[in-house]
Amino acid sequence: MIYDIFHVDWIFWDTIIIILLLLLLIGVKIYKNSHRWRLSFSNEALQKHFYNNLAGGENLNINKMIENWSLIENINFKDEKLIKPTIILIRTNRKRRFFSILTEGLCSYGYNIINIRLNLPIRKKDNILNKTIQENLRKIICLIIKYINQKVRNIDSKYIVINYSDPELFYISLLDDENNLGIIMVNPKVNNTNLESYLPAQKKENIKHHLFFVFSRKSNFAMNNLNQKRFLKKVLPKNEEYFNYLLIKKARRSFKYYETILLSVIIDLIENKFQNI
Repeated sequence: MIYDIFHVDWIFWDTIIIILLLLLLIGVKIYKNSHRWRLSFSNEALQKHFYNNLAGGENLNINKMIENWSLIENINFKDEKLIKPTIILIRTNRKRRFFSILTEGLCSYGYNIINIRLNLPIRKKDNILNKTIQENLRKIICLIIKYINQKVRNIDSKYIVINYSDPELFYISLLDDENNLGIIMVNPKVNNTNLESYLPAQKKENIKHHLFFVFSRKSNFAMNNLNQKRFLKKVLPKNEEYFNYLLIKKARRSFKYYETILLSVIIDLIENKFQNI
């Protein structure tokens, strides 16, 4: 018996095909987003030295603050004189993809990069604890640079700190370190609980030449970046003579598709601002 194609429920099968196509498109979109940023470096000239603790930190009780740290160097620049400061990337979260591409971009440009993953206590709002963290962080950076110069290779003791989206600004205390050339805060969180973290900067002299805030206009969605809006409304008016503010207008909080622009902004700050201090 010949099968009657007119008895097939074409609406049902068309619906199934459309759903499968939509699932395929969604799957491709998720794959592109999840694999856009590589966790491994494409530049073969980059070498990574990875460490889980810090030699000399036992007596200072600071190894508990360090999840891990690493040195990334460009072997093409090994024989050059130390004319570029060391870049220190600090994070307390797991945003590895952003830091991976930022590290590769800066290191390919000739900078030695120290990546520090901190493991901070939950009660970061406690003033006493926060003060201890500030003091220990300076000691951590000092010990890491000292270790690298003794065990790995000579790097510049002058350094610049870059931090991304950490809610606390205890890094400002690093400006008291004579080896610190400056700090770049990328999309720092601004809320009612951490507003006081911005206030001590008002008492520091010449801070405007050392501290830069870089924001994206948008959040991860199509909404405006609330941290940037709070910064303009509650922080900058009281600190305008102390803080430098930069905005990347079309970027989202993750800076996806705007990584090159962010890198160019950071390199420009390092080359034309901090280097001339």
